[in-house]
Amino acid sequence: YYYASLIIGAIVTDPNVTFEDVIGLDQAKEALKEAVILPVTFPQLFQGKRKPCSSILLYGPPGTGKSYLAKAIATECKSTFMSVSSSDLLSIWLGEAEKSIESVFELARERQPCILFIDEI
Repeated sequence: YYYASLIIGAIVTDPNVTFEDVIGLDQAKEALKEAVILPVTFPQLFQGKRKPCSSILLYGPPGTGKSYLAKAIATECKSTFMSVSSSDLLSIWLGEAEKSIESVFELARERQPCILFIDEI
């Protein structure tokens, strides 16, 4: 936890942003509902051969709503929202970056359900 506590920008248990707060991005919202919210809300539908995806890549120029959308997903799923910058995960010391990444994912697993947002990849 030492590494995770140093690099987590914010651990928010209730980001209080809904899809209604997100203006536009209708196609992205629909895709995220199908890929993230449905599997969390109805896990029985995603058993056996139909497995939900374990990660999503949101991309685009700065200021287009990626982090806001991630917060809305966390709210809709009633999940913890964790945000970390990819630059915080890097280290000049051998093996330190791996330890920090491992620590962040361990913390996210403990706070399940959790939306882990890694910014600036």
